[in-house]
Amino acid sequence: IPALWAHHTEALHGPSVAVNVFWRELQKTAYPQKDLYGNADPLAAGEALRLVDAAAKTLANSPRDHKVFYG
Repeated sequence: IPALWAHHTEALHGPSVAVNVFWRELQKTAYPQKDLYGNADPLAAGEALRLVDAAAKTLANSPRDHKVFYG
């Protein structure tokens, strides 16, 4: 499955089996070292998600009016 490819299936009749196969699109150094198949988030994306989570936690400690403004 290419990176960023939305994938979803639904069995309409009886049982179903799905097999996902991932491959890397970016250079090998863009992924965590232990990610053999490219199915982990690239390192830059993981770091961005951690920063956004930290920012959200910081804003959660703000006064109510500031929380509403920064939403």
